[in-house]
Amino acid sequence: MTLFFGNRRDLLPSQKVAIPIVLEGKNLLLIAPTGAGKTEAVVAPLAERALDFRGQTYAIYIAPTRALVNDLEVRLKERLERCGLRLAIRHGERNTVQGKQPPAFILTTPESLEVMLSVMPEYARERLKEVRAVVVDEVHQFFGTRRGLQLACLLERLKHHAKHPLQRIGLSATVAEPERVAEFLQGSDEPVQVVSVKGQRQLKVYVSFVGSPTPDDFGDAAAEWLNEILADHRKVLLFANTRATCDWLCWQLSERLSVPVLLHYSSLHRDYREWVEKTFRQTQRAVCVATSTLELGIDIGDIDAVALWGAPHSVTSFLQRLGRGNRRTDTSIVYAACPQRNPSGALADPDDDLLRFVALTYCALNDEMETRSEPHYYSVLLQQLLALCCRY
Repeated sequence: MTLFFGNRRDLLPSQKVAIPIVLEGKNLLLIAPTGAGKTEAVVAPLAERALDFRGQTYAIYIAPTRALVNDLEVRLKERLERCGLRLAIRHGERNTVQGKQPPAFILTTPESLEVMLSVMPEYARERLKEVRAVVVDEVHQFFGTRRGLQLACLLERLKHHAKHPLQRIGLSATVAEPERVAEFLQGSDEPVQVVSVKGQRQLKVYVSFVGSPTPDDFGDAAAEWLNEILADHRKVLLFANTRATCDWLCWQLSERLSVPVLLHYSSLHRDYREWVEKTFRQTQRAVCVATSTLELGIDIGDIDAVALWGAPHSVTSFLQRLGRGNRRTDTSIVYAACPQRNPSGALADPDDDLLRFVALTYCALNDEMETRSEPHYYSVLLQQLLALCCRY
């Protein structure tokens, strides 16, 4: 533990609770606010257990996006190397599993785990047999979705290939029904213990109408709104609900603001996304316009304020977004815009955004989140049957 955490003396509340459970080899669903140290709370004890299995791949860490996988590598690689453990990445853009020293941890996505299990290349066959623990980050992104059902099937196939039980660990900041998510994560292994660490932060939401007499003036109105925010804050993370809106905001604001305006969403080239993350992390004063890609735990440094251009479509997304800012204080400050127009210049519905912001804030303050059903996705059944045919 000392090698992993370095000179830090005090553990965060989530780490104090989770570390003993993981060290005992028990299954765990850890629910804690963004920035509460969830990743370290489970990777540190898994690293200690991995020291007893040197030369083997002890754990697979599954994240929903490649961007988050790459960010986790930056955060964890040096710490694990201090423990004498190698960290590898496997996703559509990178594969570092092969090497002289077998990786103790593999960071991957469900789709790349599918490839390893179905094609079973030589480098993966022995590595997957050795796996004893699986971490599913941002587990709320998977529960009740086709991708989540695919992941549940993959974990059972991994267990069948390894021929021993798996320690299953899920991480999330926002889970509406913890017991149902724990059952989803459990699969055919032992029951999952649910640990929820509540945040103590206050919430301040400032809602504004952003409009203009003509479409040509709408960019000026957006810049004026942002300038008012920048008068009190140095770094602002601005979320929009579509890529087209992000492109429009970045274009309009770049021409009108005196600070750098950066752009981030999943279909941009990996090198550019990583440059944006690094630049925003290191810059003292800037605005970053993003879609839901930055809702997740990618390290972009300390954010002074979060701004929302239009209301997100779920309480979960709202909580993830507001949790990205003001980590140095006990208050989350959110600036919510109800835009009069779409990027095309056509009239939007700001009243709808206003009502949704009121409802989202009420739900956030009262710990109410939407539930999800678990429908039967027969397309996943067909896909898994074809994958098994490919394998055998």
